[in-house]
Amino acid sequence: MDEPLAMVDVMPTMLALAEAHGSEDHPFDGKDIWQTLTEGASSPHEDILINVEAFRGAIRRGSWKLVKIALLPGKTELFDLSKDPGEQNNVAEQFPEIAADLEARLMAYAKEKKPSASPIGTSRQMVVRQVSMRLSQQ
Repeated sequence: MDEPLAMVDVMPTMLALAEAHGSEDHPFDGKDIWQTLTEGASSPHEDILINVEAFRGAIRRGSWKLVKIALLPGKTELFDLSKDPGEQNNVAEQFPEIAADLEARLMAYAKEKKPSASPIGTSRQMVVRQVSMRLSQQ
């Protein structure tokens, strides 16, 4: 399989297999990838947002991956993962239109960014509490 997928796809895929649904108030970022895994269908993703933070971000679209680092002096890196899976050759200058398109997509995702409804620390604490309670009941 050569299609790009992401870890965020696991939960939506498992829910779809169980014929269940997530919360409409807090939709998942991922998508159901079962057909991609089992039937070789195309990835359901147009883009895969690798990360977006205040000073850096990365996005993948097909075989292209853009890495943007905004800390001074700042830089934009573009890699063709089909030819350079180790990300050794920055080809942003050779393909400025692809770099510009991916950078615009990354910026659009950055503008959509919303804080998590349940911070990781709080989620971890809840899981640890639940596991501790269950273990103490045994």
